[in-house]
Amino acid sequence: MPARHPIHDVLKAQPLFREFDDDELAQILEFAEPTLIPAGQEIVRQGDSGSAMFLLAEGTARAILHDDEGSALDVSHFHPGDFFGELALVDHEPRSADVIAITDCMVLIITNSLLRIIAAESPRAAFKLVLTVLELVGKRLRTANRRYVDSLGIVSALAAEGSVMK
Repeated sequence: MPARHPIHDVLKAQPLFREFDDDELAQILEFAEPTLIPAGQEIVRQGDSGSAMFLLAEGTARAILHDDEGSALDVSHFHPGDFFGELALVDHEPRSADVIAITDCMVLIITNSLLRIIAAESPRAAFKLVLTVLELVGKRLRTANRRYVDSLGIVSALAAEGSVMK
């Protein structure tokens, strides 16, 4: 029996790979080498083009959004098992935020071309990966929609009280 990749068990515990059997995860790790990102280093930069998603296997990172006036807003924190940049696999649009390592991070980088290789070599593993990403993105979208609707309610309540300038 061949030795497991050193990060196999770490990834197997993450929601993105929980449904993978050992062989499927080994196939992904055959193509996607985990990368160490030192604390303080930028992982992605807002506005840059992208063609990869990142799974945070170890460490913590934060997303920072910059507006046109130069202000920065801390919009999210990522912990082991979280992933980011997934939309770049589909739409190839510029990155929507900076992501910076707070601590030393181990990330698994899954590029568009890597996803195609995995699909050719192990269609079942690729399907599981894409389906799980879609499920988790769907949950994020529903949460964002609820927050948006809630914020509209707050604005409406303030307007009714006369607290919002017209």
